[in-house]
Amino acid sequence: MKRRALVPLLVLPLLAACAAPVSGPTGASPVAAHAATPTPKPTPTPTPTPPALSLTSIFGDSKPDLSQYDQSQLRVIIATGDVIPAREVNYQTVLKKDWAYPWRKTADYLKTGDLLYINLESPLIKSCPIIHGGFKFCGDARAIAGLDYAGVNVANLANNHLTNFGPAG
Repeated sequence: MKRRALVPLLVLPLLAACAAPVSGPTGASPVAAHAATPTPKPTPTPTPTPPALSLTSIFGDSKPDLSQYDQSQLRVIIATGDVIPAREVNYQTVLKKDWAYPWRKTADYLKTGDLLYINLESPLIKSCPIIHGGFKFCGDARAIAGLDYAGVNVANLANNHLTNFGPAG
């Protein structure tokens, strides 16, 4: 019984301590708090919008002056970067049954040279599956008609995707 009476006696001082008002430090003069002046944040400069791409914006609108040369001796070589008739391009071309589809917007320009050289980054094979992503490239063999449409004279296949689908492709 004595133990039961002891518990409330121990709890009462704890409750009284929690209920007592908290006082600040004594004898200290209050320090005036200075309000910090906010530093203005800089206004970001808007990102400029790049101009629309066009053949003129890529290749320029003037040709070099070659008038001092014998015109019958001049040859114009047009070379492209990677041409990849694979993945989504292959899918769209097969879906449309239009092998010239990837070339329609550039063929007229590409035909202005005497020689058109492309880096064909994917082999063209008869059994090319429709693939939408990844880095195994092949295109439908019928895409050769698109190369003819664009006026391709040389298609370089010396690249890292030549054997993505075995020795035949």
